[in-house]
Amino acid sequence: GVRIKPCRMWIGGNLPLGGGLSSSAAMEIGVSLALLELAQTEIEPAKLAVLCHKAENSYAVSPCGLMDQLACLVSKVGHALMIDCRTRETAHIPLLLNDAKIVVADTQVRHSIAGGEYGLRRHQCEELLRRIQESYPSIRSLRDVETRIMAGMMSKLDPLLMHRLTHIVTENARVSQSIEAIAQADMDTVGTCMFASHASLCDNFEVSCAELNEVVALSHGVKGVYGARMTGGGFGGCVVILCKESSVASLLVTLRERYSPKFRNRLNAFPVTPSDGAAAIQRI
Repeated sequence: GVRIKPCRMWIGGNLPLGGGLSSSAAMEIGVSLALLELAQTEIEPAKLAVLCHKAENSYAVSPCGLMDQLACLVSKVGHALMIDCRTRETAHIPLLLNDAKIVVADTQVRHSIAGGEYGLRRHQCEELLRRIQESYPSIRSLRDVETRIMAGMMSKLDPLLMHRLTHIVTENARVSQSIEAIAQADMDTVGTCMFASHASLCDNFEVSCAELNEVVALSHGVKGVYGARMTGGGFGGCVVILCKESSVASLLVTLRERYSPKFRNRLNAFPVTPSDGAAAIQRI
């Protein structure tokens, strides 16, 4: 419904491409905001995120969810972002890092969500829901599955689908636990959830890779690291690490010197800061 003016556009950035840090969503949101700026109009953030998500699904043929687009638009400096993907409601939770810092380690192993494995996981989740609804018709989505229901499905699901379900149920519980811990500035609990999350992503959902596992294992051995987990669609990309500020230097040295030489790609690690979502830096 917005008339777009003809324009010449230059696109640049420093997000690792294919690294699981939402580079495609960042481009979609950035281009959209630039075009809206030229048209001197606005679209409500949640609606704009849905439009960009539709573009990625329909034109890039990437079966991603809505998280990345919302994060690019509505993130707030100094806060964690909680997204309810059913209602599309968001909430900002003060991220009181205190003595903690966030470090991103890029394995430079590139993945494509448009590739087969990501789509296969979505298909498996859809099959899971169908099978569960045969026994529990009131279940609307996998987020509704409680531990008792998961236990009731053990004899009805093959081991592979049971592993997938185990990850989803336990991961949702970890999200809730982490939200409470972040609100209380309890970095120890947040870190514990991160390590447990990565283990489940590796063993139950099977979307990790040797390089990601190596980074998490190395991080676990550094004094002052609270937690680490892969991020993004998996099969490559980046690890997010939460550690004490005083441990950042030793963490970076450990990753640089002990990351296995058997991996062809060079590891790139750097601190990051939670910031605001995308916006025009200069008005026309």
